[in-house]
Amino acid sequence: TDKPIKVNDYSVGPWIVGAVLCLFLFQPSTDNRFRWALSTWPMISTAIKALPSFVQWDLNFKVPKREQQQVLIMTALINLLLSCWILFNFRVQDWVSNYPSLLVSDFNHSAFVYDFKAEARQEEAQNYPQDFQGAALLNKMVDAIQGDLVDQPWYQTERWLYTRQDRLQVISQRALNGLSAPDEEAFWRMSVLEPRRSGQGYQLTLRAIWQGPVSHDAGFFVERACNITPEDRVRSVPVGGTAAVPARSPDDGSTGGQSAEKKPPQTSQLTNVDCGDNNPELQWIKAGV
Repeated sequence: TDKPIKVNDYSVGPWIVGAVLCLFLFQPSTDNRFRWALSTWPMISTAIKALPSFVQWDLNFKVPKREQQQVLIMTALINLLLSCWILFNFRVQDWVSNYPSLLVSDFNHSAFVYDFKAEARQEEAQNYPQDFQGAALLNKMVDAIQGDLVDQPWYQTERWLYTRQDRLQVISQRALNGLSAPDEEAFWRMSVLEPRRSGQGYQLTLRAIWQGPVSHDAGFFVERACNITPEDRVRSVPVGGTAAVPARSPDDGSTGGQSAEKKPPQTSQLTNVDCGDNNPELQWIKAGV
Protein backbone atom coordinates (compact mmCIF):
# COMPACT_ATOMS: atom_id res chain seq x y z
CA THR A 1 0.00 0.00 0.00
CA ASP A 2 1.01 3.62 -0.47
CA LYS A 3 0.48 4.44 3.22
CA PRO A 4 1.14 1.31 5.27
CA ILE A 5 0.37 1.21 8.96
CA LYS A 6 3.67 1.57 10.79
CA VAL A 7 4.87 1.30 14.36
CA ASN A 8 8.34 2.77 14.91
CA ASP A 9 8.83 2.86 11.12
CA TYR A 10 7.96 -0.83 10.87
CA SER A 11 4.95 -1.90 8.82
CA VAL A 12 2.46 -3.95 10.86
CA GLY A 13 0.03 -4.43 7.99
CA PRO A 14 0.95 -8.11 7.42
CA TRP A 15 0.17 -8.91 11.07
CA ILE A 16 -3.21 -7.21 10.85
CA VAL A 17 -4.02 -9.14 7.67
CA GLY A 18 -2.70 -12.32 9.29
CA ALA A 19 -4.95 -11.84 12.32
CA VAL A 20 -8.02 -11.38 10.12
CA LEU A 21 -7.05 -14.39 8.02
CA CYS A 22 -6.61 -16.57 11.13
CA LEU A 23 -10.05 -15.57 12.39
CA PHE A 24 -11.59 -16.79 9.14
CA LEU A 25 -9.47 -19.94 8.84
CA PHE A 26 -10.25 -21.23 12.33
CA GLN A 27 -14.00 -20.71 12.43
CA PRO A 28 -16.11 -21.62 14.35
CA SER A 29 -14.20 -20.20 17.28
CA THR A 30 -13.70 -22.86 19.96
CA ASP A 31 -11.04 -23.02 22.63
CA ASN A 32 -8.88 -25.43 20.64
CA ARG A 33 -9.32 -23.52 17.37
CA PHE A 34 -8.54 -20.23 19.12
CA ARG A 35 -5.28 -21.70 20.35
CA TRP A 36 -4.31 -22.75 16.86
CA ALA A 37 -5.31 -19.37 15.45
CA LEU A 38 -3.23 -17.47 17.99
CA SER A 39 -0.26 -19.85 17.70
CA THR A 40 -0.08 -19.75 13.90
CA TRP A 41 -0.80 -16.03 13.59
CA PRO A 42 2.89 -14.90 13.78
CA MET A 43 4.05 -17.37 11.11
CA ILE A 44 1.08 -16.71 8.81
CA SER A 45 1.78 -12.99 9.13
CA THR A 46 5.44 -13.62 8.29
CA ALA A 47 4.40 -15.52 5.16
CA ILE A 48 2.16 -12.62 4.12
CA LYS A 49 5.02 -10.17 4.62
CA ALA A 50 7.47 -12.35 2.66
CA LEU A 51 5.10 -13.13 -0.23
CA PRO A 52 5.79 -9.92 -2.26
CA SER A 53 9.53 -10.57 -1.97
CA PHE A 54 9.22 -13.99 -3.66
CA VAL A 55 6.29 -13.57 -6.07
CA GLN A 56 5.86 -10.90 -8.72
CA TRP A 57 2.52 -9.42 -9.77
CA ASP A 58 2.41 -11.77 -12.77
CA LEU A 59 2.87 -14.71 -10.33
CA ASN A 60 6.42 -15.38 -11.44
CA PHE A 61 8.93 -16.45 -8.82
CA LYS A 62 11.79 -14.13 -7.97
CA VAL A 63 14.71 -14.23 -5.59
CA PRO A 64 14.65 -11.45 -2.99
CA LYS A 65 17.57 -9.11 -2.71
CA ARG A 66 20.33 -9.88 -0.23
CA GLU A 67 19.32 -7.09 2.17
CA GLN A 68 15.73 -8.33 2.02
CA GLN A 69 16.83 -11.88 2.74
CA GLN A 70 18.42 -10.85 6.04
CA VAL A 71 15.30 -8.95 7.10
CA LEU A 72 13.04 -11.87 6.16
CA ILE A 73 15.21 -14.40 8.01
CA MET A 74 15.26 -12.29 11.19
CA THR A 75 11.52 -11.66 10.93
CA ALA A 76 10.83 -15.39 10.50
CA LEU A 77 13.01 -16.33 13.47
CA ILE A 78 11.46 -13.71 15.75
CA ASN A 79 7.94 -14.76 14.83
CA LEU A 80 8.84 -18.43 15.22
CA LEU A 81 10.02 -17.63 18.74
CA LEU A 82 6.78 -15.74 19.39
CA SER A 83 4.74 -18.76 18.24
CA CYS A 84 6.75 -20.99 20.57
CA TRP A 85 6.07 -18.68 23.52
CA ILE A 86 2.35 -18.67 22.76
CA LEU A 87 2.32 -22.48 22.57
CA PHE A 88 4.30 -22.68 25.80
CA ASN A 89 1.76 -20.41 27.50
CA PHE A 90 -1.08 -22.73 26.54
CA ARG A 91 0.93 -25.77 27.61
CA VAL A 92 1.53 -24.29 31.07
CA GLN A 93 -2.17 -23.51 31.38
CA ASP A 94 -2.97 -27.13 30.53
CA TRP A 95 -0.47 -28.37 33.11
CA VAL A 96 -1.98 -26.18 35.82
CA SER A 97 -5.51 -27.16 34.83
CA ASN A 98 -4.79 -30.89 34.75
CA TYR A 99 -2.41 -30.86 37.72
CA PRO A 100 -3.54 -28.05 40.08
CA SER A 101 -1.23 -29.34 42.83
CA LEU A 102 1.71 -27.96 40.83
CA LEU A 103 0.76 -24.51 42.14
CA VAL A 104 2.03 -25.55 45.57
CA SER A 105 5.54 -24.97 44.23
CA ASP A 106 7.20 -21.57 44.49
CA PHE A 107 7.51 -19.86 41.10
CA ASN A 108 9.24 -16.72 42.37
CA HIS A 109 12.55 -17.80 40.85
CA SER A 110 11.07 -19.03 37.58
CA ALA A 111 12.05 -17.17 34.42
CA PHE A 112 8.97 -18.40 32.54
CA VAL A 113 6.02 -18.81 34.93
CA TYR A 114 4.42 -16.35 37.34
CA ASP A 115 1.64 -17.29 39.74
CA PHE A 116 -0.73 -14.31 39.93
CA LYS A 117 -2.74 -15.86 42.79
CA ALA A 118 0.23 -16.58 45.06
CA GLU A 119 0.03 -13.21 46.84
CA ALA A 120 -3.69 -13.64 47.46
CA ARG A 121 -3.07 -17.04 49.06
CA GLN A 122 -0.37 -15.57 51.28
CA GLU A 123 -2.75 -12.86 52.47
CA GLU A 124 -5.31 -15.54 53.33
CA ALA A 125 -2.63 -17.64 55.09
CA GLN A 126 -3.10 -20.51 52.65
CA ASN A 127 -0.02 -22.44 51.58
CA TYR A 128 -1.74 -24.28 48.76
CA PRO A 129 -4.39 -23.48 46.11
CA GLN A 130 -8.10 -23.92 46.72
CA ASP A 131 -8.39 -26.91 44.37
CA PHE A 132 -5.35 -28.65 45.88
CA GLN A 133 -5.95 -32.37 45.45
CA GLY A 134 -3.96 -33.47 48.50
CA ALA A 135 -6.41 -31.78 50.86
CA ALA A 136 -9.34 -33.27 48.95
CA LEU A 137 -7.83 -36.76 49.26
CA LEU A 138 -7.44 -36.53 53.02
CA ASN A 139 -10.90 -35.05 53.48
CA LYS A 140 -12.43 -37.95 51.56
CA MET A 141 -10.51 -40.44 53.70
CA VAL A 142 -11.61 -38.69 56.89
CA ASP A 143 -15.25 -38.85 55.81
CA ALA A 144 -14.94 -42.57 55.05
CA ILE A 145 -13.22 -43.37 58.36
CA GLN A 146 -15.78 -41.39 60.32
CA GLY A 147 -18.53 -43.23 58.50
CA ASP A 148 -16.97 -46.56 59.51
CA LEU A 149 -16.23 -45.81 63.16
CA VAL A 150 -18.43 -43.07 64.60
CA ASP A 151 -20.97 -44.43 67.13
CA GLN A 152 -19.65 -47.96 66.71
CA PRO A 153 -18.94 -50.09 69.81
CA TRP A 154 -15.40 -49.52 71.02
CA TYR A 155 -14.39 -53.16 70.79
CA GLN A 156 -15.31 -53.15 67.09
CA THR A 157 -13.22 -50.01 66.57
CA GLU A 158 -10.17 -51.62 68.17
CA ARG A 159 -10.66 -54.63 65.93
CA TRP A 160 -10.94 -52.27 62.93
CA LEU A 161 -7.65 -50.61 63.90
CA TYR A 162 -5.80 -53.91 64.21
CA THR A 163 -7.09 -55.15 60.86
CA ARG A 164 -7.13 -51.75 59.15
CA GLN A 165 -4.82 -52.35 56.18
CA ASP A 166 -7.30 -53.85 53.73
CA ARG A 167 -10.03 -51.37 54.60
CA LEU A 168 -7.68 -48.38 54.35
CA GLN A 169 -6.48 -49.54 50.94
CA VAL A 170 -10.07 -49.59 49.72
CA ILE A 171 -10.70 -46.13 51.19
CA SER A 172 -7.49 -44.73 49.67
CA GLN A 173 -8.22 -46.11 46.22
CA ARG A 174 -11.77 -44.80 46.34
CA ALA A 175 -10.47 -41.35 47.28
CA LEU A 176 -7.95 -41.42 44.41
CA ASN A 177 -10.62 -42.45 41.94
CA GLY A 178 -12.79 -39.53 43.04
CA LEU A 179 -10.27 -36.76 42.37
CA SER A 180 -11.59 -33.71 40.54
CA ALA A 181 -8.26 -33.73 38.64
CA PRO A 182 -7.99 -37.42 37.67
CA ASP A 183 -4.63 -36.95 35.92
CA GLU A 184 -3.03 -36.45 39.33
CA GLU A 185 -3.92 -39.94 40.51
CA ALA A 186 -0.59 -41.33 39.27
CA PHE A 187 1.37 -38.80 41.36
CA TRP A 188 -0.25 -39.34 44.77
CA ARG A 189 0.62 -42.08 47.24
CA MET A 190 -1.53 -42.55 50.32
CA SER A 191 0.01 -43.60 53.62
CA VAL A 192 -1.42 -44.22 57.09
CA LEU A 193 1.03 -44.19 59.98
CA GLU A 194 0.92 -46.76 62.75
CA PRO A 195 -1.82 -45.84 65.25
CA ARG A 196 -0.31 -44.17 68.30
CA ARG A 197 -1.77 -44.60 71.74
CA SER A 198 -3.23 -41.33 73.01
CA GLY A 199 -4.87 -41.43 76.42
CA GLN A 200 -7.67 -43.96 76.33
CA GLY A 201 -7.82 -43.91 72.55
CA TYR A 202 -5.60 -43.76 69.49
CA GLN A 203 -4.26 -41.16 67.10
CA LEU A 204 -4.39 -42.12 63.44
CA THR A 205 -2.31 -39.98 61.07
CA LEU A 206 -3.29 -39.88 57.41
CA ARG A 207 -0.72 -38.76 54.88
CA ALA A 208 -0.88 -37.98 51.15
CA ILE A 209 2.55 -37.86 49.49
CA TRP A 210 3.09 -36.01 46.21
CA GLN A 211 5.48 -37.81 43.86
CA GLY A 212 5.10 -35.51 40.88
CA PRO A 213 7.30 -32.62 39.69
CA VAL A 214 8.12 -29.84 42.16
CA SER A 215 10.29 -26.75 42.21
CA HIS A 216 12.30 -27.97 45.22
CA ASP A 217 14.93 -30.68 45.53
CA ALA A 218 12.43 -32.97 47.24
CA GLY A 219 8.68 -33.44 47.30
CA PHE A 220 6.01 -32.61 49.85
CA PHE A 221 3.18 -34.26 51.70
CA VAL A 222 0.04 -33.26 53.54
CA GLU A 223 -1.20 -34.99 56.65
CA ARG A 224 -4.14 -34.93 58.98
CA ALA A 225 -4.38 -36.50 62.43
CA CYS A 226 -7.56 -38.09 63.75
CA ASN A 227 -8.14 -38.80 67.45
CA ILE A 228 -10.19 -41.96 67.92
CA THR A 229 -11.47 -42.22 71.49
CA PRO A 230 -14.09 -44.20 73.43
CA GLU A 231 -17.03 -42.32 74.85
CA ASP A 232 -19.38 -43.58 77.56
CA ARG A 233 -23.00 -43.09 76.62
CA VAL A 234 -26.16 -44.03 78.45
CA ARG A 235 -28.03 -46.86 76.87
CA SER A 236 -31.41 -45.84 75.58
CA VAL A 237 -34.45 -47.42 77.25
CA PRO A 238 -36.81 -49.15 74.81
CA VAL A 239 -40.06 -47.31 74.20
CA GLY A 240 -42.75 -48.57 76.58
CA GLY A 241 -40.22 -50.40 78.71
CA THR A 242 -40.38 -50.20 82.51
CA ALA A 243 -37.73 -50.90 85.04
CA ALA A 244 -38.36 -54.00 87.12
CA VAL A 245 -39.03 -53.32 90.82
CA PRO A 246 -38.02 -56.14 93.17
CA ALA A 247 -40.75 -57.52 95.41
CA ARG A 248 -40.53 -56.73 99.13
CA SER A 249 -41.50 -59.00 101.97
CA PRO A 250 -43.59 -57.72 104.89
CA ASP A 251 -40.69 -58.36 107.26
CA ASP A 252 -38.04 -56.31 105.50
CA GLY A 253 -38.82 -53.29 107.65
CA SER A 254 -39.48 -50.95 104.77
CA THR A 255 -42.42 -48.65 104.66
CA GLY A 256 -44.85 -48.68 101.81
CA GLY A 257 -44.16 -45.06 100.87
CA GLN A 258 -40.40 -45.50 100.61
CA SER A 259 -39.26 -45.82 97.02
CA ALA A 260 -36.72 -48.39 95.97
CA GLU A 261 -33.18 -47.21 95.43
CA LYS A 262 -32.57 -46.39 91.77
CA LYS A 263 -29.86 -48.26 89.95
CA PRO A 264 -27.25 -46.25 88.00
CA PRO A 265 -28.00 -46.09 84.28
CA GLN A 266 -26.20 -48.60 82.12
CA THR A 267 -23.63 -47.17 79.70
CA SER A 268 -21.89 -48.36 76.55
CA GLN A 269 -18.52 -47.41 75.12
CA LEU A 270 -19.04 -45.96 71.66
CA THR A 271 -16.50 -44.47 69.29
CA ASN A 272 -15.86 -40.81 68.66
CA VAL A 273 -13.61 -39.65 65.78
CA ASP A 274 -12.27 -36.10 65.92
CA CYS A 275 -10.09 -34.98 62.99
CA GLY A 276 -10.38 -31.27 63.65
CA ASP A 277 -11.78 -28.58 61.40
CA ASN A 278 -8.46 -27.20 60.18
CA ASN A 279 -7.13 -27.80 56.69
CA PRO A 280 -4.51 -30.52 56.29
CA GLU A 281 -0.97 -29.38 57.00
CA LEU A 282 1.49 -29.22 54.11
CA GLN A 283 5.11 -30.14 54.81
CA TRP A 284 8.11 -30.20 52.51
CA ILE A 285 10.36 -33.24 52.52
CA LYS A 286 13.96 -32.29 53.22
CA ALA A 287 16.47 -33.25 50.57
CA GLY A 288 18.27 -36.48 51.36
CA VAL A 289 15.55 -37.71 53.74
